[in-house]
Amino acid sequence: MKKLLLSLVFSLFVISLLQAQQNKNAFKNKTSAVNSVRINSKSTDAIIWKWDTIIVYDTANVLKRLTRSYNTDGFVLSEIWENWQNNTWNNSVRNTYTYDATGNMLSFLLEIWLNNAWTNANRNTYTYDNNGNILTNVFENWQNNTWNNSGRNTYTYNANGDMLTDIYEYWQSNAWQMQFKNTYTYNMVLTNELWQNWSNGSWQNDYNIDYTYNNGKLTTIISQMWQGSWANEKKNNFIYDGNGRLLIDSVEMWQNNSWANSDKDSYSYDVNGNMLNFKRELWQNNSWENYDKSTYTYNSNGNSITGKYEKWINGVWTILPSIFGLEIYTSTFNTYSVSIYGLARYKAHFVSFTTGMSEDIEDEQFIIYPNPANDFINIYQTDNKIKEINIVDIHGKNLISKSINRYEKNYSIGIDMLSKGIYFLQLQDDKVIVTMKFIVK
Repeated sequence: MKKLLLSLVFSLFVISLLQAQQNKNAFKNKTSAVNSVRINSKSTDAIIWKWDTIIVYDTANVLKRLTRSYNTDGFVLSEIWENWQNNTWNNSVRNTYTYDATGNMLSFLLEIWLNNAWTNANRNTYTYDNNGNILTNVFENWQNNTWNNSGRNTYTYNANGDMLTDIYEYWQSNAWQMQFKNTYTYNMVLTNELWQNWSNGSWQNDYNIDYTYNNGKLTTIISQMWQGSWANEKKNNFIYDGNGRLLIDSVEMWQNNSWANSDKDSYSYDVNGNMLNFKRELWQNNSWENYDKSTYTYNSNGNSITGKYEKWINGVWTILPSIFGLEIYTSTFNTYSVSIYGLARYKAHFVSFTTGMSEDIEDEQFIIYPNPANDFINIYQTDNKIKEINIVDIHGKNLISKSINRYEKNYSIGIDMLSKGIYFLQLQDDKVIVTMKFIVK
């Protein structure tokens, strides 16, 4: 049972990441179908994994493996998690995905390995409008050899594709019962969230969140709880570097009618924008004290090849399994970071994880990351043929243009002014234009 629960924790975290990719409510294009991963295990010999195996990692003497398969458009069709036990790989969890012709995820199925067979656990089913905005997400559990309703999210949007409402219902007494509603307000960017609970036949205030910006960058988030009137609870303050990358996220709590320091997250990056270090500090005894940190290294393609989680114990950084999850970053199209609970460290070597983008631009190879993106998108090209970059929306309207210095290979474009949705990146050389899809979360 303990192993089963751990497997479910691993898989459910992956589920949330995939839903965040498709669900435009998440605040906080092609990839090669042939990928290979090599990892140094505890043994002296390196292991070469099968094609499509993209992540293998070492969690304090426990080896785990994630193997993915893709369709021709680069979308993940299946993921199989395995544990290394008794000198062999043993099935643990399997995720299966389906999509419509435009790439919207239609269904997600989670199965667990029980009694030498894959057994249904739960599934999500999605519907969309003509603009690709998710309309419903229905969650079901497998019980008594049949699918049973569990929860449902229903979404509405404005003309710009910004989410206006998210209503969650749970299944009880053979009917959907309303439980939560989130309402969103915009002024070009998200400015407010209102969370409410359904009680006594009406929506009751619960939580209010205000967002403020400076030159398009998010600077503060103030959260309030409803106690007959709105009462301050927490404030986040954000500081960025000159490239728009987040450097510090500090938290203050409302105490004795004023804001008091609580905790602080700090980030550092390499020249390509890959996150090297994440450190959390707590405000104690009127000073900042270390709490935990994660450290990463990357290969030239932007794939993280090592990761390590440490906690500050008795004045020493100590490697421990992370209850928050240690990230594994990959740079390919339609690929996102994976975060797993209980991960202490990993070491991986990505043998082949780049994609040739177009036959029109001969021998041209480049990488865009991250995708989905929030504040910026990076472009790396192995040759210097691209002379102009444009970002257009789904209606073909040009939103961002940038001329390229052909002596450089790495570029970063700020996209924090874009609303959540699907966009297209156009890369132009002297003869042709290559268009790739990316998602803004």
